[in-house]
Amino acid sequence: MSSLLRIFRHNENGVTTIEFAFIATPFLLLIVTLLETALVHMTSLDLNNAVKTASRQIRTGQAQVAALTAQQFKNLVCDQTILISNCKTTPDLIIDVRSYDDFDTINTGTSDLFDNQGQFTNNEQYSLGSGLKVVVVRAYYKMSLLTQFPGVGLANIGSQHRMLDAVAVFRNEPFS
Repeated sequence: MSSLLRIFRHNENGVTTIEFAFIATPFLLLIVTLLETALVHMTSLDLNNAVKTASRQIRTGQAQVAALTAQQFKNLVCDQTILISNCKTTPDLIIDVRSYDDFDTINTGTSDLFDNQGQFTNNEQYSLGSGLKVVVVRAYYKMSLLTQFPGVGLANIGSQHRMLDAVAVFRNEPFS
């Protein structure tokens, strides 16, 4: 028995492989987490840009003249996105458009859009407003996460989803 242990004690074959396994696992987890963090931020930027671009149609009165429905406006937002898959049909993206008389009366709360678990309540509105009305366009996208590592903190709905939001607030141009 002692001769067998002596053989293993002096044999260094495979040490590099074992050391690589100790180092590679956390390194690969770090790389995957960094890539997912970058994807979350890129998707957030993509959604913000899409809402900003599509909201211009409301601000200039083009959406009102064309009598765009809520689904058509969602499609307009989705046409501007790259990173949201199945954007036009996914229930994970909601668009809420509300108009107000002035900036002082804006309600920025989201309590009517989400329940206590962060799920959509289907209470979104679609009011484009007329000329010179203040309009708030809000988009919320529930992004599924690939990784769920403790301590990373990307998930803000349960352990598998991240709620991304985009907001545009503006006064409509004077149109009739």
